[in-house]
Amino acid sequence: MQNKLKKSLYSSLLATLIIGTQAYAHGRFILPTHTVLSGKETQKISLISSISNDIFHPDMPLADDGKANIDKRLQGMFKQLKTIATNPDGQIEPMSWQAHARLSVSDYSLAKDGTYRLSIVQSPTHMTTFKNADGSPNRVFGKNSELPENITHIKRRLIASRVDTFISRNTPNKKALSPVGIGLELGGESHPNDLFINEPVSFKLLMNGKSPEKSINVKLVQSGTRHRNKRDEIDITTAKTGEFDVTFKNAGFYLLEAEVETEAMENSDIDFYHYSLYITLEVFP
Repeated sequence: MQNKLKKSLYSSLLATLIIGTQAYAHGRFILPTHTVLSGKETQKISLISSISNDIFHPDMPLADDGKANIDKRLQGMFKQLKTIATNPDGQIEPMSWQAHARLSVSDYSLAKDGTYRLSIVQSPTHMTTFKNADGSPNRVFGKNSELPENITHIKRRLIASRVDTFISRNTPNKKALSPVGIGLELGGESHPNDLFINEPVSFKLLMNGKSPEKSINVKLVQSGTRHRNKRDEIDITTAKTGEFDVTFKNAGFYLLEAEVETEAMENSDIDFYHYSLYITLEVFP
């Protein structure tokens, strides 16, 4: 029984790491100790990352550099993710994370003035979902994966996801916010490290570096969902060009979540493109 439970856990975690579809989705986040720092010397922060539906209360680890003493199956899942930092000059470097039982941890040094984007990225991955002969849902990964017999409801997707947070030392800038051009990303007029209560914020979602040309649902949830009866989500629908406005009423950390699925072109080797985005924001009084 214990082995079956472990197998189920790893299968669920794999789906959570890679899939953003509503059938499998769980919240995921990077939570920094600080988002804004000042001073002449190099500044250091610590971060945790996790998969959890209790926002900012960790439940499962999200990243590891291969050195943690954890099950090899988890290491295989983590190898599919890129952990990177984009510095204020726009240069990209790898980050080191270590997985623990319920979360992953990392330290990072900010040697330059400006804004950093710290990310855990799932690069575009082929996935096929289907129903087995007995009606149970299943999925396989890979472009040319072998499928079982007698299956139905076959859907082929190319999926990608980002988990981001932004840290600024002294004067914020936007070089690190330049779009990579893959999947969903955050842009717009407002800076993610310049958020205050009762002040309007203007953001924009980009899809593959461009306006999405369709409305996207955005959800913002403040931390502490475990300790209140209602999640108090802020639900927003963007314009077809990706723009949306929000005014925060309370200070604290928020998780922004967005997903979009579009049909692939006719005669493509997939049916849908599916992108998801998770961003930790801090709002000040």
